[in-house]
Amino acid sequence: MFVIADDFDVLPFNLPNLKDENGDTIEGFDAFVVEQEELALRAILGDVFYEAFVLGLAAPSPDQRWLDLKNGKDYDDQDNKLRKWRGMKDLLRPLIYSLWTRYRAGQNSGIGVVVADAENSVVSSSNIEIVNGQNLFMNKAGSNEYQRSTLYQFLFLSGDTYVPDVATEFDNIKEYIEDNWEWPGFENEFDF
Repeated sequence: MFVIADDFDVLPFNLPNLKDENGDTIEGFDAFVVEQEELALRAILGDVFYEAFVLGLAAPSPDQRWLDLKNGKDYDDQDNKLRKWRGMKDLLRPLIYSLWTRYRAGQNSGIGVVVADAENSVVSSSNIEIVNGQNLFMNKAGSNEYQRSTLYQFLFLSGDTYVPDVATEFDNIKEYIEDNWEWPGFENEFDF
């Protein structure tokens, strides 16, 4: 798990009420995070590379390449300009914020999903926060068309650092990324 409840204590990704009165994370949040992180990373990294990443991090002494992928690292882009991959927490925090906000916007009841009616206040739409979180995640993930300081660019320019992990089918990480990277695109307020 790359993000935890404490990562959502400050704006712009503030998720209130993730801790109970004892300071423990509420039931269901950690499982939600683990599931959503895996779904997102499998989609953009592909299954082979995702599984190598998870196994690499689980090793008693993880290789530096897995720690760099997890925590971030400075690197030079195609024009020899210094860029920074900021790590998985920076990538996944806006996504988890967006998804948690989306799934918690209504409450399940005996008659379906309802929105609470608060006294002396107006319930507003959370669509803008949901869309902004999803789109920021997409910006940080990157794609062939959008690369600056993204996960895509970091991996694409990593040389042979990760080749042994994808060498079963591909000669280099660039071929693997081009074949496996699934970029779902941006979202708008209308879910298009």
